[in-house]
Amino acid sequence: MIGAIFDLDGTLLDSMPVWKDAGNAFLARLGKQGEEGLDRKLFPLSVLEGAKYLKEHYALALTPQEIVDGLDDTIAEAYRTSIPLKEGARELIKALLRRGIPLAVATATDRPLVETALVRLGVAGYFTALFTCGEVGKGKGESAAVYEAAAASIGVPSAHCWVFEDALHAARTAKNAGFRVVGVYDEASGREWQELSALADVALRDLIRTGRLFAALEETE
Repeated sequence: MIGAIFDLDGTLLDSMPVWKDAGNAFLARLGKQGEEGLDRKLFPLSVLEGAKYLKEHYALALTPQEIVDGLDDTIAEAYRTSIPLKEGARELIKALLRRGIPLAVATATDRPLVETALVRLGVAGYFTALFTCGEVGKGKGESAAVYEAAAASIGVPSAHCWVFEDALHAARTAKNAGFRVVGVYDEASGREWQELSALADVALRDLIRTGRLFAALEETE
């Protein structure tokens, strides 16, 4: 039996622009215009460091924690209302289910955000289980625990589970733990694409042209 484990952000959900532009969106809610390149300045910072930067550079009459809460609310609102599935994602999910392949989710995003988006998009019922890095206590860069929990939930050994990932560090963790890896292109991690596609068992530039994926699945059935 084959199983499939999906990362969400950047893999099934076209959500990375929301994370990238959270600072600008938050400032816009306060009637302020973010500087050009703000996303690049905030990217290497922790959320709290980013909040302190926004407070100092935009003279915000908020505490750093209030800014953190505001950024969280901005992102949560997008999960509730606007983040879409990537093109072809729904069709891919249904095609896998038609083949009798059980599906699970393994994500670094907090459960409430994930569940809200999946329910809104009408795909929550397609997945047998959902696991988050926060719940298993390990991030994808340090441990395959979230993938292993997902594999156990669908009753498929790791060697027969295909992990769909857009992030190189996460794909490497899954690969080193014995999972098959499907590398999925996302613009936000585009600079890693060459390495990701070389590491992956199957590399998909999009979720529409999936012929190579299904050919590989047939070989392992």
